[in-house]
Amino acid sequence: MFISLVWLVVNSTISSQAPQAFNYQAVARNTGGNLIINQNISVRVSILTGSPVGATEYSETHSVTTDAYGVFNLLVGNGTPVSGVFNSIPWETGPKYLKIEADVTGGTAYQALATTQILSMPYALYANKAEILTGTITETQGLADVLAINNSATAQIKNLTNPSEAQDAATKDYVDALLSKPLVMESQQGIVRDYDGNIYTTIKIGDQIWMAENLKTTRYSDGNSLVNGTGAGNITGNYTTKYWFVYEDNSANKDTYGLLYTWAAAMNGSASSDKSPSGIQGVCPIGWHLPSDTEWKSL
Repeated sequence: MFISLVWLVVNSTISSQAPQAFNYQAVARNTGGNLIINQNISVRVSILTGSPVGATEYSETHSVTTDAYGVFNLLVGNGTPVSGVFNSIPWETGPKYLKIEADVTGGTAYQALATTQILSMPYALYANKAEILTGTITETQGLADVLAINNSATAQIKNLTNPSEAQDAATKDYVDALLSKPLVMESQQGIVRDYDGNIYTTIKIGDQIWMAENLKTTRYSDGNSLVNGTGAGNITGNYTTKYWFVYEDNSANKDTYGLLYTWAAAMNGSASSDKSPSGIQGVCPIGWHLPSDTEWKSL
């Protein structure tokens, strides 16, 4: 028995300084496709350089417990070191790859699960080197003089405003603002997250994948907000306002029953469809759609 990674998230830990760890999240399943829930498992994480079979720059182990949905989380960089030093990983020396191995019994009989290229973390972790500047800078030095000190930069810097072109410099405040925005996840079988950050499980019935829980997002996948209908009263005849409601106007019912949506809110301007798949995303998260009558009949 081993686990498979249904999806994962790699993002930097936000702090006042350059991060020295990043989040990793995955769903554990056995060979039969069933979730491995509420179980202690051992995970070995390695950072490889150059290629998926490259040399190991760093390796560490974690003991984690899956939740009721098979989800486990860990901080890469905060585990028990096996080899190398995380803070000394040379992110600037070419592509890096994240190798995941696991033992679902909690032991050390690790089995290789996946090796994935890390596309964004090296830049965040490498940013701390920009805090160190050697040499003397006087008030009479211009921009060209500053760039010439231990720096081969040729990119344009325009008054430290927000970047508008591909080669403009970005300030830390600008990057922090981007990182603070809600994360829109890819949707795959097993688990899905909406723009508000709510997480749902899914289920396969026949040849179809359905969400196993009621939707409770208050925003579309592009971040635009729907209208809170709490206290709106009788809306008979209003076919255009994109309302959401909580059952009995009691916010405590949201987590249990999800939200209720008017037709305008659910469809988000789309016309009805009897195709399979319907092709209507509406209020659904990215990668998901509202079912057509044909799809209901298939169910």
